[in-house]
Amino acid sequence: MLAYLKDECDDEERDEYLSKIQTEDFHWNWFNKSTCYNTEEYKWFFLKSGDSVEAACLIFFPKKSALNDNSIFYVEFIAVAPWNRFTPLEKKRYNGVGKKLLQAVIKYSAATLGYTYGFCLHSLPQAQGFYEHIGMIHIDALDKSPLQYYEIDDNNSMRFAGVL
Repeated sequence: MLAYLKDECDDEERDEYLSKIQTEDFHWNWFNKSTCYNTEEYKWFFLKSGDSVEAACLIFFPKKSALNDNSIFYVEFIAVAPWNRFTPLEKKRYNGVGKKLLQAVIKYSAATLGYTYGFCLHSLPQAQGFYEHIGMIHIDALDKSPLQYYEIDDNNSMRFAGVL
């Protein structure tokens, strides 16, 4: 991809592509995470198609809400597979898998695990627009630079998950 951007694109086109390509989590080592986060308060979720993992999410519970007295879950990590992301070289295999996985995690957490609706996370910079779009609130006092802390209340969480 880097060779394509260098050799086939002018500066303006290259800058446009680079602003759309999500690479902030490419260094994550999922095997290491699976060995470090394997106690009862952590739950792993995967969206699969056949034998292929299309997206993965790890949550932690309980986490005290910054918005009210509820215990909510915290999204430790969420990511979609590289082939489901924008690239100038090929079309995505599937669109919206991260959103669908997060919606399923919310519903499962409430219906099966008995958690309250609402969750929080520290967002990678490229994902902040998505979280703001779904109604999450940025609480700057809880930021861990460069990650911004976001939380969603129970009503917006239910709306996002499609249960309201």
